[in-house]
Amino acid sequence: GSWANTQKMVTSKSWSFELFYWDLTFGLFFTALLGALTLGSLGSEGRTFFEDLAVMDWNSMKYALLGGIVWNFGNIFLTAAIAVAGMSVGFPIGGGLAWIGGFIFFFFMFFNYLLISLAGEVYPGNQTLLWIGVAVIVIAICICGKAYGKMSASQASTPKKGILLAIVAGLAIMFFYGLVVKSLNPQYVTGGTGTLTPYTGVFCFAAGVLITTPVFNTFAMSHPAQGNKVTMKDYLKGDTRTHLIGMLGGFIW
Repeated sequence: GSWANTQKMVTSKSWSFELFYWDLTFGLFFTALLGALTLGSLGSEGRTFFEDLAVMDWNSMKYALLGGIVWNFGNIFLTAAIAVAGMSVGFPIGGGLAWIGGFIFFFFMFFNYLLISLAGEVYPGNQTLLWIGVAVIVIAICICGKAYGKMSASQASTPKKGILLAIVAGLAIMFFYGLVVKSLNPQYVTGGTGTLTPYTGVFCFAAGVLITTPVFNTFAMSHPAQGNKVTMKDYLKGDTRTHLIGMLGGFIW
């Protein structure tokens, strides 16, 4: 609910999701940094955040950054789908595909299984419960798509745009988790092949989101999925409360 609920708190009806997305990104990055400097550095065991940065290898950082880039690309489409089709359609389809795809690559190749296998490990979870969950998600996606089609049957607009945006979002987001996992030290997560501690991995992930938002979101502002084009001048017109609400969304995420 970090996206939909906090955006509803914005009083200005002209504050589009593209403008909101800037503050969401800032909130996400600052929270990751805050977590790394506090929870990721306090205590008597393990490396602190700065110690981890000093000894990390660039290959691990690369995977974490790439995970943030991939997630950000997909999330732009997901938020656009929510803006066009609503939360009840955009998130189950886009998020559902991402959940399933994180387990199965295009429903046939096991993406996360593959990462674990390459690391020479065996999947430790309950596979029966996992497959039941996958089946429930597939059913939910089909029902949401059918419901959206019926809802739009009496409207002039076609439902294809919102569904297509959600599908693209799901296909992109499905890859981000496996990439971030590869950046982490295997003592913290199954399938990890890198050297980063979780807080450093999350920070690098958030950095990947931050550095690519000017590219992805600027394009979204110039080619809006809904409504008129917006510019950075429109963003700077937002008041402090509006910007803080957007950052709250990133903090919750």
